[in-house]
Amino acid sequence: MWEENETALRKFQDAHDTYKANQRNTGAKTAFDTVGKEVLELIHTWDQRLCTQMERGKNGVFSSKVSEKFWAEVKKDFPLIDLVGVEVSFAQ
Repeated sequence: MWEENETALRKFQDAHDTYKANQRNTGAKTAFDTVGKEVLELIHTWDQRLCTQMERGKNGVFSSKVSEKFWAEVKKDFPLIDLVGVEVSFAQ
């Protein structure tokens, strides 16, 4: 996944790190969401590639565990990926 989509993932890594450093910055959140939506689609596509073939065979019961492990690996690089597209407000 990284090798084939390095440009998009590096761009998201930069946006992710900027947003992680200052989560109150609305510009950083906007960039994080914009780039993040593209990367989420990419990651979901790779997750489907990984698990779809497995579901058809004898090892179908393991596909959910493989998917969970895949997302755990994604979250090692992008711990805030679950916040893409989530509206965040801060109490004042």
